[in-house]
Amino acid sequence: MSISCLCGKVSFTLTIPIPVYRIECGCVDCRQALEYAASKGGPPAPTLPDLWYFKNDSFQSKGSYDDIIWAKLREKGSSVRCMSKCCNSTLLVHHPFYRDNLTMVFEQTCEMENIDDEAIPHPKIRSTMKDFPKDLIGDLKPFHPKTSVDENNLDCLGDYASLEESGAEFGPLILTPITNPSGETTRAHIIKWCAATQGPILNLELVEGERFKKF
Repeated sequence: MSISCLCGKVSFTLTIPIPVYRIECGCVDCRQALEYAASKGGPPAPTLPDLWYFKNDSFQSKGSYDDIIWAKLREKGSSVRCMSKCCNSTLLVHHPFYRDNLTMVFEQTCEMENIDDEAIPHPKIRSTMKDFPKDLIGDLKPFHPKTSVDENNLDCLGDYASLEESGAEFGPLILTPITNPSGETTRAHIIKWCAATQGPILNLELVEGERFKKF
């Protein structure tokens, strides 16, 4: 399965093509990253980012190190995002919390090819909605199994009885290493990119919570 930027110049092949988890995230950093990319000519920022998690084993199958950047939002930022220079698509996300066993993909800001539609899980939870802008609440759709949007309680646990129950499913995915990897982790991609470009991870120096025009 491949993940490509919208113009097709850059792509990564994921050796394990089935997403293992999926959430909708309302956090300020996910939104800021995608709004920033959109402000630079990238894909339109979605109302609510849809996060797909894959086992962290991939290789860059199209484009070169000069065609991408690995960047974080600010000096103390934890997530490091791979973006294409050509069209500012966000391709892969590395985070220390994933322990090199998972990588995250924003489904709405890239092209996915050769993925089995029947294997795609539905979003398990809608989380971190305390950060969600009030001016966008009207654009939200109800989250299963709810039939309406509760403006006073936007977080949704889906079929889980508790947040602990969701963690019991997601936690082992983070802790389980890949068996017989044939590609590389996002950490390895970052190290090689820094060596090839003779530079550190790019710091975008964005102010936490800063909004960008929604395209």
